[in-house]
Amino acid sequence: EANDTFMRNSGYGKEIIGKKSVEAGIWAFPEERAEVIEILKEKGMVSNLERRLRVKNGGIGISLFSAEIITINNTRYMLSVTTDITERKKMEEKLRFSDTTMNSLREGVFAMDKDCNITRWNEICEQMFGIKASEAIGKQGGDIMTLVEEYPGQNEKRMKVLIEKGFNREEQIYRTPRGDIWVDVQAQAIE
Repeated sequence: EANDTFMRNSGYGKEIIGKKSVEAGIWAFPEERAEVIEILKEKGMVSNLERRLRVKNGGIGISLFSAEIITINNTRYMLSVTTDITERKKMEEKLRFSDTTMNSLREGVFAMDKDCNITRWNEICEQMFGIKASEAIGKQGGDIMTLVEEYPGQNEKRMKVLIEKGFNREEQIYRTPRGDIWVDVQAQAIE
């Protein structure tokens, strides 16, 4: 048997019923199947193993694979559940690349959401401002350091320029635990 979700996700139809997974070519890498079979023989079940499975059009997706040996009327069957995590894995890879890129820059880079909560804080920011990422992320920028105004209303003007133009570049003074520091700032509004 195969349920509708499996058929929709894999691209297979009823033609898969009665075929062995090897015949259908579901396993992208035979060694992954062999490992699952060994675990099933030893323990009778596997749970949430990441496996690369082939869909009908030949593409390879990443799934969490769980299976258990069950017996019905003295006949042994394998009941399996696959959860497609291909998109999640792609997003994780993009985030890993983004983090690696951000931390490889030799400039202080931090990001804030629309409510001015810090969402990213690289190692250079830690060195420059004397504030660890764990102390910065999740807090409002103004809670950990102060953007000094040279005249009243300057910070509001800066925000207005950023919103209207989408970017702002200027030298700014930040009051930090290390004291006041001048920073050449390039701010960009992004979605």
